[in-house]
Amino acid sequence: MSEHSINDVDVTGLVDIKSNSILGPAHEHFVVSILMRLGFQVALTEVSGSSYDCIIEGYSQPPKKEDLFSFENKDLLRGQIKTARNSISFTGGGRGGVDREYNTEETENKVYKYSSANVDILIGVDPTELDLYLVPVKYIDEWGKSKAISKMQSLKNNWDILINWNDNYIGDLKTELPDFQ
Repeated sequence: MSEHSINDVDVTGLVDIKSNSILGPAHEHFVVSILMRLGFQVALTEVSGSSYDCIIEGYSQPPKKEDLFSFENKDLLRGQIKTARNSISFTGGGRGGVDREYNTEETENKVYKYSSANVDILIGVDPTELDLYLVPVKYIDEWGKSKAISKMQSLKNNWDILINWNDNYIGDLKTELPDFQ
């Protein structure tokens, strides 16, 4: 009998388990699958190099069955999915592409911090526990380039963020985070 679990990574031993070139796309599919299973309309974007990985249909108030085919109270949210071992990085553009060269000034110039101009929500995937941290991008304006997941426990698996995507709920939730109390 095998003693493997859903949390295992690379049971084949054929890939570098620390490689985000493997974990990044795996986590993108994982997040989309989880959100679909929860009833959200969500789709991966197929354009590599975009500032967001998926589009999620969020709600400004909890949805009702009769609203299924209505566009009222719905927002299309641009989601960026990040592997979050101990923290979530709020930057992008630091690797990838045919001209990638690490440790150069040119690479550093490509790095940017996510903002509401290019994404609405960051979703951190803890690769050990497979928890999802749903971080409204408006929170990160007051933070640095990353934040420890230990300081974002009220955002962990908090599906209400997507069901109540409105200024009141997002504002009230912000006060539960240690940095904003």
